[in-house]
Amino acid sequence: MKPVIQCLLWLSAFCFSWFSFLSEPGAGYPADGREEPLVVIDTCFADTSICPGDTIYIAGQAVADPGTYLFTSGLPPGCGPVLVLNVSERNTYESRLDITLCHGENARFGVYTFGRTGYYEIRLPSGNGCDTLIYLNLVVSDMGYPSFQTEPDDGSGNGSIDLTMSGDGLFYDWSNGASTEDIDGLEAGRYEVVITNADSCRLTRTVEVKKLERFAVPNTFTPNGDGINDYFNLLASEGAPQILAFQVYNRWGQLVYNNESPDKGWDGAFNGAPQAADTYFYRIQVERQIGQEEVLSYQGEVLLLR
Repeated sequence: MKPVIQCLLWLSAFCFSWFSFLSEPGAGYPADGREEPLVVIDTCFADTSICPGDTIYIAGQAVADPGTYLFTSGLPPGCGPVLVLNVSERNTYESRLDITLCHGENARFGVYTFGRTGYYEIRLPSGNGCDTLIYLNLVVSDMGYPSFQTEPDDGSGNGSIDLTMSGDGLFYDWSNGASTEDIDGLEAGRYEVVITNADSCRLTRTVEVKKLERFAVPNTFTPNGDGINDYFNLLASEGAPQILAFQVYNRWGQLVYNNESPDKGWDGAFNGAPQAADTYFYRIQVERQIGQEEVLSYQGEVLLLR
């Protein structure tokens, strides 16, 4: 028998071998020399491969598992009466990852970006045509937000910082060398702390310890318009004082000033008329803005000089 092989392309996916088995001269003939009809056996062979979980359709039938399949109907032209399909399964790649990120970080796989705690199944194309499967267990280490309470320095280096933050395995590195959560004995100034948790995530914050407000009331003023000591007012060591009440009385108990211009104070006049050089009496209430909120009261005498 002499085979004649013909290779056909079907849908650019399969290569078929066409075998026509012809009787050689003298072979297969009866002994009496009479010629019998030519015997032709047409069989179409094909091989293909699929990825796990994929389905292909041959002659209207679904094929999802590797194996050998025979089809006798619905075949493409030139292939019949039998199609023998050998299906193999290509390798796929699977990976299981447990990743911990710090807040603000992202995990990237191909075109995909992940930045939130969760479980993800990721499919990425691979060189053999099958998807690479990645099962990702992603945890974002949330350090939370620290809160700070400060006490000001009254000038003797007694300021403090009280830090509050939830979490285990926290390490504190302060710019003054301290490694405790709370620190005290501080002069007024700015202090930086680097907080590191058990996942090696870091958080940096800067805290200011302010200087405690101190107030003073002068005992004289000279409202003569020379720009020097022209106003009588409460003096604050830090910023402008928050004055709640400010009254000035002359020696006869007449109210000559009632906090009309708290940003400047009393200019030594009453109803637009300059007051005589004399001793006046004041009552002042001020609210402390730095440190523990409290209202302080001052009263006494001030000498107006001209």
